[in-house]
Amino acid sequence: MADLKISQLPVFTSAVPAVDAFAVVSGGTTKQITTNQILGSGGTATLASATITGALTVQGSGPHQFGTSNYSQFDQSSLRFVGSRATPGALSIYSNGSRLIFQCDTNGYLFQNAANTLTLLGITNDATQLTVNSTGLGVGRVPSSFAAALKVIQISDAGSSSFTGRTDAFQNNLVLNAYDSGTNEWIYIQSTLATRYSQNSGAHQWFNAPSGIAGASAAVTSGQSYKVSVLGSSTLAQWQAFFSALAVLPTVGQVVTATATGSIVGGGTVTQNITFTQAMTLDASGNLILLSSNTPATLTSNGQLTVNATSNTNLRFSYRGSDGTTRVANITLA
Repeated sequence: MADLKISQLPVFTSAVPAVDAFAVVSGGTTKQITTNQILGSGGTATLASATITGALTVQGSGPHQFGTSNYSQFDQSSLRFVGSRATPGALSIYSNGSRLIFQCDTNGYLFQNAANTLTLLGITNDATQLTVNSTGLGVGRVPSSFAAALKVIQISDAGSSSFTGRTDAFQNNLVLNAYDSGTNEWIYIQSTLATRYSQNSGAHQWFNAPSGIAGASAAVTSGQSYKVSVLGSSTLAQWQAFFSALAVLPTVGQVVTATATGSIVGGGTVTQNITFTQAMTLDASGNLILLSSNTPATLTSNGQLTVNATSNTNLRFSYRGSDGTTRVANITLA
């Protein structure tokens, strides 16, 4: 058959890459090769440009690179678009050890996931911006170890302010310098004063506490409540020197009250519990109680003042003085 011009050749309507062949010259000899052999033998292909209208499937262990930058590629663990942390481009998404980094130009954030904790860090100094774990949300810090029944938003690098909501009771708290490690077992975050405002079953309650010691320490003060942190090698006698009510060695987490002031010998440490004093209560019935949690009808503490409405136009002020006598003043409102 005579040679034909290319324009005279029939057109393939559906080529078969594994069967249909091209003619190639290799070492002066004309041979045939299929499309699959062309793509498979070299492993790489260089195109000035290409448009893919269908699905793209890339197989193999990678990395699979697009462009000339080492960071314009993807593999099983990362996706990168032109740039790196040192020389960022329009958008970089890449991993750095245990961290996933999102970076746009020179600004970005690092996400670090460890022990069921997701942390958002600043790109320039790795300072903590947000932390989410099983306790709750920390803004600028890791949340303290609140009790499991509490969900928490804790604010500031020092961790002094938090909002908590209970999952096992009708109560929430706005707290300064304290966290609840158990059922109302409050612990100092910093060695300073602590306060708490609580909405509890319809009542508004205000509490305060004196300065205390944050963290575990061997030092104890008589009359203060503590939670055992470390037993160390302290003997029962060494514990009893400061906690005389103990009949056996305490267990970690046990709450004990000091009966002497000093430092535990033998490596044992405790963490001070906060003793909150209820300063004021507005109960669910509208009674305002100062300096005590007792109801207006029962004044048991000297210096206690209560105010309650006896009708729509009458207020009753009740005060128990230092001599133990309760004095009552009734005021009629205009």
